[in-house]
Order: sequence, then C-alpha cells, then structure tokens
Amino acid sequence: TVVTANNRLARHLARRYADARLALGQSVWETPDVLPLGAWLNRCHKQLSETGHSHRRLLTPHQNLLAWERQVRESAAGADLLRPDAAAALAAEAWERLCAWNLGLDSVDGAAGEEPRAFLQWGRAFLRESESRGWLDAPRLPAVVSDALRSGALPSPSGMILAGFETPTPALEKLAVDLDAAGCEVHHYQPPAIDSKGC
Repeated sequence: TVVTANNRLARHLARRYADARLALGQSVWETPDVLPLGAWLNRCHKQLSETGHSHRRLLTPHQNLLAWERQVRESAAGADLLRPDAAAALAAEAWERLCAWNLGLDSVDGAAGEEPRAFLQWGRAFLRESESRGWLDAPRLPAVVSDALRSGALPSPSGMILAGFETPTPALEKLAVDLDAAGCEVHHYQPPAIDSKGC
C-alpha cells in the first residue's frame, strides 16, 4: 500500500507505475494500491464499520462544515457575527490543526481573548453533538485508526510507503508508529518535484 500526501501525487505515482509496466512490454498488470491519506483512512473506517468495530457515521466535509456552522449560529458568541459560515470554516480548520498535532480543546482552555473562548464553546458543543449523534469527523480519524491498530480491531497491511509527507504531523507520526507496532513495515518516500504539466 502506498499512501500519499495528496490526490495529485497518488495519480502521478499510479501513472508512473503504468508507464513502467508498458515500457516492459506488459499490457496487463495488477492495479497498485496507491491512494491519498484521506482515502486510506476512510477505507479503514469502512472496514471497522463492516466488522462491527465502529458504529459511528463518518461525516463528509460538507456535513462537518454544516455541523460547525450550527454550533456557531446557535451560540451566544456567534449571535452578532456577520458571517457565521466564515467563522465556522475557521473553527473547523482550527479543530483540524489541533487534531493533527494530537491536541484537544483543553489546550485552548485558559487562552486569553474572545476568539479562543468562542472557539472553545463551539468545539465543546460540536463534540457533544458528535457524541450524541454517533458522528465521527475526519480530523479525529487518524486517532481512531491508531486505536484500532493497537487493539487489533483493524489488521494492518504487511507494508506501507508513506509518500510525499515532507513534515509529517504528530498524528501521522503516531499512526506510523502504531502501524509498525502492528507488524506493518513502514517506509517513507519523498518523490522529486512533479512536473505540473504531467498531472
């Protein structure tokens, strides 16, 4: 399995593999398992759901944004905002960054200023609603997959190449450690710059 930092790199590597097969005179080959990180994490969650290890519904990006927007609109802090949708997008982005760095809302608690207090209020409401409705958002998915690998609920691939992650986030580094502990041989690959005309 090759897991890439983005869709573009996944397409590029799959195309290079096909070109190499054609150069060897082959006309048929097994499709390589090359996909971006988000797609691989979604596949893991689907596998957990199908085996009964997860009963939480994974939110689409649009559903996630609507859920954050509801928290903003229904809060006292969001009552006077001219663009609650823009505030919700910024809050969702901040939450994604916290998750990528393995930080929780408690890391914001005590920060001075109205914005951190508002974000903390929205974030807590978002998590409460997610728990009560059985939702899972994409930013928390790496931690869920890590937990499933550690518990044995999710079998790990025999090997994985992480491609194009110049500066892996702590969440990705933890996922790689948990994959390794589960018996997956993890390699890191930094491809040369991709020609923008080729993709």
